[in-house]
Amino acid sequence: MIERREDVIIITATRNWLQNSNHSQAEFATEMLAPNVKSQEPQGDEVSYTKWRQNITQRVSCIMTGKQPFPLTWKWAWIEALPDEIRKVVESELAALSGYLHVMPTLEGAETVEANTSKIYSEDIICYINFRFFPFT
Repeated sequence: MIERREDVIIITATRNWLQNSNHSQAEFATEMLAPNVKSQEPQGDEVSYTKWRQNITQRVSCIMTGKQPFPLTWKWAWIEALPDEIRKVVESELAALSGYLHVMPTLEGAETVEANTSKIYSEDIICYINFRFFPFT
């Protein structure tokens, strides 16, 4: 059985997205992830900005290559930094890994959904539930 881990799911999705997009790993680190992890770029001189950019880029590179473990404190910040279509897939995979279904289906072109709860409470369903769970009553 293949071991599925949260960090592998997140990093693999990020790597695949970066390979198929116009973004670089450095752009992801500095422009998309850094604001979410409260690693704001320094104001002022160019030396501190260059050092900050190099540090955050290097840390993300080490995480992406497995040289450094994925920090749990960055988990949701990293996921939020991903584009919506990638983020939704990652969230669904993480939910499935935990034994949950991602309960909100994609509703293409629909703004509202009408529920027909009367079918849920119909006599046939109630009879089935009563028979299934209370067979001796």
